[in-house]
Amino acid sequence: MDHISTARPGRMAEPCAPQPLDKWAVIDALGFAAPALGLTHREVGVLRALVSFLPQRHVAPGAPLIVFPSNAVLSQRLNGMPESTLRRHLARLCSTGLLARRDSPNRKRYVRRRMDAAPCPYGFDLAPLLARAAEIAALAEEARAEAEALVALREEVFLKRRHLEDLALEREGAGKMLPDSLPALLSHSRALLRRRPRADALEAVMQDLAEMTALLAPGETRELSASDARNERHQQKHYEDPTDKTRPQTVEAQAAKKAEKPALTVQGVTAACPELRSYFPDPIRHWPDLVALADRLAPMIGLGADVVEEARRVMGPQQAAAVVLCILQSLSSIANPGGYLRRLVHRAGEGAFDAAQMVARLLRKPMLSADNSGPPRGMIVS
Repeated sequence: MDHISTARPGRMAEPCAPQPLDKWAVIDALGFAAPALGLTHREVGVLRALVSFLPQRHVAPGAPLIVFPSNAVLSQRLNGMPESTLRRHLARLCSTGLLARRDSPNRKRYVRRRMDAAPCPYGFDLAPLLARAAEIAALAEEARAEAEALVALREEVFLKRRHLEDLALEREGAGKMLPDSLPALLSHSRALLRRRPRADALEAVMQDLAEMTALLAPGETRELSASDARNERHQQKHYEDPTDKTRPQTVEAQAAKKAEKPALTVQGVTAACPELRSYFPDPIRHWPDLVALADRLAPMIGLGADVVEEARRVMGPQQAAAVVLCILQSLSSIANPGGYLRRLVHRAGEGAFDAAQMVARLLRKPMLSADNSGPPRGMIVS
């Protein structure tokens, strides 16, 4: 069936009426756009409280947008914010152009109702906020995109740092020296990740981590050229690769390596972990006492029962107890003890970790005094 158009020839179509705005969507977007507008989240909270006095959620164009709560009522809705602080935030919102005052003759906030005219409210006008809804939405979208990029950059820095730690552990386990700048780089990157860094700071530390990784394992980061004019595909590594687990070893070499492995003793553990005496000054001479002591100390240094039980299952009770005490000794340089222990358990399950070597390293390190904070040279911070 053909439809007959009722529009007059030559008459332009009328524009669509503006759609109502969701007041909470505008406020939520403002939370992301606040830094770009120079607002704090407390000022956004004040604006959210003011918007809550609008009776309807979806605000139609031309609807009255003046709210008139008293300072006492507004403070109560803001969980008891002091009135002096509230007045400062309101003045700031007015200066940014997101809020306007509609003062009565005596500067009180109320609505005057007359029988022969529409009500006349005095208070705060939210029309400027909703008039800038499109601008706020665009700024919020930019802020979300920047935040997502920053999260991805943080994750990349974290992964590079963890990979560098694993390389350092492998080199230490093979008895190789570590660069003097490695502990400072790991400590700096850990501190950076615990804050809210800028993207340029993350990019700079990621470059430093990549350079240090190339220094410890040059074969991992060196890219080979596809040109036939160069023979770099035939170059051999000139360093011993401790991660090459497929290299065949003779029986004599395996026996010599096993003979070089340090023994794990109660005396060695207590000597390597003098911090233990701060908690239990009595001498410890037997493994059952040391294991029970480690179980008591584990929750005190942030180690959950699940990860300790997993360590006991994979490493055995004695090695697990020794590792717990070594973590106690190095606690000031370990950001996440539980995550550090999980990583060691994982390495122990692969046969790449031995608690006796960890104790031996602590015995070789000079103990720091109270006024010389920071990890010793070559120590791995996490």
